[in-house]
Amino acid sequence: MFSNSSKKQNAKDIDLKGVPSQSISAINWSPTANHLAASSWDGLISIWDAGSSDDIVTKMDFQTPILSCCWNDSGSRIFSGDCDNCVRVWDIESNKTEIIGKHNAPVKCIFYEKQLEGGLLVTGSWDKTIRYWDFRQQEAAAVVELPERLYTMDCSFPVLVAGCASNDIIIYDLNNPTQEYKRIKSPLTRQLRATTLFKERDGVFIGSIDGRCSVKYFQETSSKKTFQFKCHRENKNVYSLNQIAVNPRSGSFVTCGGDGKFFFWCKEKKQKLGNSIKFENSICCSGYNKDGNIFAYAIGYDWHKGRQGYTNSTKDVRICLHELADKEI
Repeated sequence: MFSNSSKKQNAKDIDLKGVPSQSISAINWSPTANHLAASSWDGLISIWDAGSSDDIVTKMDFQTPILSCCWNDSGSRIFSGDCDNCVRVWDIESNKTEIIGKHNAPVKCIFYEKQLEGGLLVTGSWDKTIRYWDFRQQEAAAVVELPERLYTMDCSFPVLVAGCASNDIIIYDLNNPTQEYKRIKSPLTRQLRATTLFKERDGVFIGSIDGRCSVKYFQETSSKKTFQFKCHRENKNVYSLNQIAVNPRSGSFVTCGGDGKFFFWCKEKKQKLGNSIKFENSICCSGYNKDGNIFAYAIGYDWHKGRQGYTNSTKDVRICLHELADKEI
């Protein structure tokens, strides 16, 4: 559909120092500065100031594996979704953490939405719920039941999209956040790994474990039609598409995979804009900074082969920064 050892390195990419010892579960940039936060399976959230140094600035040990993290709108707090079912907040200035809510199963996805009733936290869990949290009260402000476990979610006002284990993709209008706006079945037949909104919020990128990506418009027109393509494949080997991130500047997108590569794409031109070398391990997660000119990606074991796949050759963890060329934007 689209035209076209020692540590391996993309030319000029920077390896961050002080990375965690276990795989990175999420990467998230501050909305106010080039501060990068990464959550990891060893219970850490680590922060780097990518604008000034490759050294770690600070970290917090939550003492439980962390599946997701996000910043508040001022870049002063970080929220986490954890494997002990808790939702936590870390106030960076005071260096204190507290539990602000709980699910009944691990918290897979977390987003802070400043335009939602003056600022609410949105979490999605394997307990088959989405919950909205108002920091002025201890209980969830609202709970939305899902048909199955939540595997992937994205949120950009006024749209929230949730992907479930049943391959249902549910869209919510955050002006009425507890009511489904639309429900569709994934056009991909295998398990979902990614659902990421377009920059324009009129559609969603969908990724699956069999190295396929769907570009799905919510309302199709003659110039906006849903299509699919294969990626993250080598000969007969098929790898999971682990994450999709969208450039906030241009709307182009990147797919990251279990094959140890990332690819930049343009949905309008149906064209590949560029790609990385093949790294020694999977690309677990990634993200663009607020200006869309720096791309961060995490290399490590993505657990696609379970515990038996965690060996000396797969356990190394890296976080790298890639300064985007014009052709990749």
